Amino acid sequence: MNKQFRLAFQLPLVFLDMMVLNLAYGLTGAVLRERIANDEPATYLSLLVALNVSWTMIGGGLRLYAESKITSFEDFTKSTAQTYLLWVISMLFYLFFFRVSDISRYYIVLFLAAFAIGLVINRFLYLGFYHHFKARNFLR
Repeated sequence: MNKQFRLAFQLPLVFLDMMVLNLAYGLTGAVLRERIANDEPATYLSLLVALNVSWTMIGGGLRLYAESKITSFEDFTKSTAQTYLLWVISMLFYLFFFRVSDISRYYIVLFLAAFAIGLVINRFLYLGFYHHFKARNFLR
């Protein structure tokens, strides 16, 4: 895979994962607006920042978007599952050690499920694009 094409694949994958994370966060908040209306908005905002930073750090540390992983759907999916699991664990550590008890547990569970579903959809979109470009001989 040439360098320009690799960058053209890596950067959108990072962007889409971050977009899905933030979209899942926002949609979960919209669905549960009635349930979390009285909660402190600053707590939810700090959670959002922690979620984005931890996904970026864990994904970078595990080299989720490395060329060696994105060229194989199986490796990329396995690495995504490992990153997601470590990310969930880090989020639970954040909630426990910073004693964040103002956030609804129902919100957290629904958000985790929404983000997992979004990642699965992203990976299948990636698979479709990858096979499309491979069939057109754009991958060398």
